[in-house]
This record gives sequence, C-alpha cells and structure tokens, in this order.
Amino acid sequence: MIDWLVDRKLHLAVISQNVDAVMYLVMATLSCGVMSLLDLQNYEFRQTALHLAVITNQPSVVRLLVNCGASSDVRDQRGNTALHLACSRGLVQCVVEMVREFTTEECSRLEQYCQTAGLPTPANLLPAFHLPNAHAVDYEGA
Repeated sequence: MIDWLVDRKLHLAVISQNVDAVMYLVMATLSCGVMSLLDLQNYEFRQTALHLAVITNQPSVVRLLVNCGASSDVRDQRGNTALHLACSRGLVQCVVEMVREFTTEECSRLEQYCQTAGLPTPANLLPAFHLPNAHAVDYEGA
C-alpha cells in the first residue's frame, strides 16, 4: 500500500484513542525538533492529528497537541480548522483545552516522561504557544 494513501502513525494512535502511543509519538517528534510532523494531513480528508482528536472528542489529546506545537490553523478539505470542528459539534471541553497552556508541573512531567521513555529531553519543551485563530473563516464563509 502506498504511504500517502494511509493515515500516519500519529493519526492512527489518535483515532484508536491510544493515549500512550499519542504521548510517545508527540514527545518523539518534539525531541527530534520537527514540529511540522504534528501537522501532517491524512490523504482523504486532509485532517491533522488535532482535527482527529477533536472529532473523537479527546480534550486531553487536543491540549497535548496544541501545547506541543500542533498548528490550530491547518484546514481540512472542507476548510475547517480543529477549532471550527469543536465549535460546530459543541465540544466545549475541546475548545477550552485548545486555549489552555501547560502548567510548570505538567512540563516537568513531560520532561520526566521523555527520560523514562528513553527520548532526549527537548531543548525547549514547549514552543511558543499559539492560540487558535477564532476569526478564521472556513471555505463556506461560516
């Protein structure tokens, strides 16, 4: 099967709600310093892991992804960002977690996780925090 026809490992971990796998893949991505991997889109619907975390109503995964650098401005094939999807589905907790920064204690736990998992601790655990663009317009003008 051709790689671009299937979901990425992170997408599959999110869809299957395997939080341990999501945590490992996100932290491994941060350790490599290639945050753009968090924004890879699947082939059919052009959804990122963040879109899928919202669709499957996983607020803690939404928070992890956003705070670790996943872009909340990426649009799917219908022009929707993850924030659009959360709002249109009434997923208030996903919206709340999308705009809530990690605490110092949570950052320390993530550093410990990296050490326990044998991953290099990211030099800058959390990139600059970017709130979703609440004024973004989808392709349908909504």
